[in-house]
Amino acid sequence: VVLVVILFNTIFSILADKNNWYFDMTEEQVFTLSDNAKAVIENASRDVEIEIIFSSKKDLLENKRTTHQASMGFVVATAEQIASTFDNISVSYHDIARENTFFMELSKLAGPTVKLTESSVIVARKDKDGRYTQVRSYSTNNFSICCCICSFIFCICS
Repeated sequence: VVLVVILFNTIFSILADKNNWYFDMTEEQVFTLSDNAKAVIENASRDVEIEIIFSSKKDLLENKRTTHQASMGFVVATAEQIASTFDNISVSYHDIARENTFFMELSKLAGPTVKLTESSVIVARKDKDGRYTQVRSYSTNNFSICCCICSFIFCICS
């Protein structure tokens, strides 16, 4: 029986790691987008197009070799959850090293003191023509980035 449990746990852990499965096992569900957060975003973002832009490719962000990359998987999963919940919010992945012009445009909108790096997550508001009109950048080194993303979506949509 013990061997079966160990085998099951090993197989499940490998599958969860390869498929980026996340389960919030905390009692308070602190790593899950709450109904309150969804309501705030829904009430604020009805007529606004928002794009959550990662400055690295998705496969690099989901690579869990370091603690930072492991926490990035959570940020990616949360951004994807927000985008799947709201039709006017999308997620995109870009390579800052190869898409210099794109990131220079975003950097100008973010402001002169903002330095975009491969660990940046950008939340951008787009106009009806798909042009970026407002940009806020967050560092993925800040674990509370998911809260920042939700609060910024609320601010630019209100």
